[in-house]
Amino acid sequence: MGLEPVADRFELTSEFQVGNREIDTDHQRLVDEIGSLRAVLSDGVRSARVYGGRFAAFIEMVREHFQREESLLFECGFPAAREHADFHGLLLAELKEMQAEFAKEVLSLDAERFYHRMLALLVHDFVRKDLEFKSFLQETA
Repeated sequence: MGLEPVADRFELTSEFQVGNREIDTDHQRLVDEIGSLRAVLSDGVRSARVYGGRFAAFIEMVREHFQREESLLFECGFPAAREHADFHGLLLAELKEMQAEFAKEVLSLDAERFYHRMLALLVHDFVRKDLEFKSFLQETA
C-alpha cells in the first residue's frame, strides 16, 4: 500500500499519485534517489565529500520539485497552497538538519536509519499534504 517493492527499488502505487504526470514523475524520482543514497551508504561509502555531495544534490532535487508543485498549486487556485508551501519549507529544513547530522556522524551513521528517515519525510509529504490536493486537481482538470 503506497510504496511497493519492485526488485531493488520502490514504486509509488496509484493511491500516492496525484494525477499530474510531472509531479508523479518527480515523486518517483525522489523515492528512487533515496534508494540510491541508501545503496551508497550500504556499500560503506562514508566519505563526507562523496555522500555529502550526493545528499546536497538530493536536497536541491527536492527543492526544485517543491517549487514545481507550489507553482501548480498557486496557478490552479488550491485554497491551501500557502499552507502546503510552508510545510515544504519545514521539510527542507529537516533535510538540511539531516545533512548537518551526516557531516558530524559520517563514520558512525546508521545507513538504514538515515534511509528510513528520508523516506518517511517525503512519503509523509506525499500522504499528508499532496493527497489533500489530489481531488482538487482532478476537479479542476
